Amino acid sequence: LFSISSVFATWGLYYYRATNVVPVIRNRIVEEMQDGTILVDSQGLVMDINPTALKILNQSENSALGQKAEQIFMAWPALLELFQNRGKENAESMRLVEDIQQHYDLRAAYVFDRKNRLIGRLFTIYDITELKRNEQEILRQNEERATFYRLAVAITTVLDVQAILNATSRELGEVLYASSCGIALLNNARNELHVVADYRRNPKETSAMGVRIPLESNP
Repeated sequence: LFSISSVFATWGLYYYRATNVVPVIRNRIVEEMQDGTILVDSQGLVMDINPTALKILNQSENSALGQKAEQIFMAWPALLELFQNRGKENAESMRLVEDIQQHYDLRAAYVFDRKNRLIGRLFTIYDITELKRNEQEILRQNEERATFYRLAVAITTVLDVQAILNATSRELGEVLYASSCGIALLNNARNELHVVADYRRNPKETSAMGVRIPLESNP
């Protein structure tokens, strides 16, 4: 009898701990997640939302819980479209936060209970800003390498000095995303610059080719 009672007591204690500790662990994990999570039930109402999502959506817990997801997502077209289009599972979005571009990966997944009945959808917001910046930096570096390669080819294969100067100013203008880019040489007297190459992104603009710039009158 004692051993049977001990078994039931142990099981009861374990059950009590499991049913009380698991929600606590779950709450802590969800609350401290760096990604935003929003649980919307089958009626389209927000049933759960973590602090990260509240901050991104500029909402408070009281104003979001129990409200229609369409109203909460209204200020974010990409997230609203993901909610309205049930066949869509992910999207990317860019938003300005304090005049800084922030990039997000938005994902939606159906949630089912243990009996495989649909109970809602889980929306997750991943901040991929740093990833995008790294991608842009890699693209910029690749463009620079390609530019220097084209310049090296021009220098080694073209004997015409003027053609080399024109190619250099054009490639530098492209890699720097400049509307214009020129090359000026200093004369022997070191008192004047002579523009020997001038690239204009807009060909209708007046070229500065041949212009002489006195150094004495320039700061």
